[in-house]
Amino acid sequence: MNDPEVKLNRLFQAARSAPAEETAEPMPAHLKTRILAHWRSEGARESGWLSLASLFRRALACATLAMLVCLVWSYMGYSDPNVVEFASGQDDDAPATITIEVPAELMP
Repeated sequence: MNDPEVKLNRLFQAARSAPAEETAEPMPAHLKTRILAHWRSEGARESGWLSLASLFRRALACATLAMLVCLVWSYMGYSDPNVVEFASGQDDDAPATITIEVPAELMP
């Protein structure tokens, strides 16, 4: 069985004897632009969840807007003169009383 240091030394010796890599030239700007544009278009076309997330984001914005409109409308003091307030004669601590009237023809 080989000692780990012997294996490591062989690896280092093989790395030293390998031919040196040539330094590559920098990528041209027009090629970099084309690659990035293709990458962005593939990412947007490939992801179906992206459109679903966008739909949920828009639905959340619409729900928030509807909630704010309802809150503003309720705090504006809008009151219809035809609407009767049911607890107008009671104070806040009194229990609510419910009276049900049954027509006489339904009575046994």
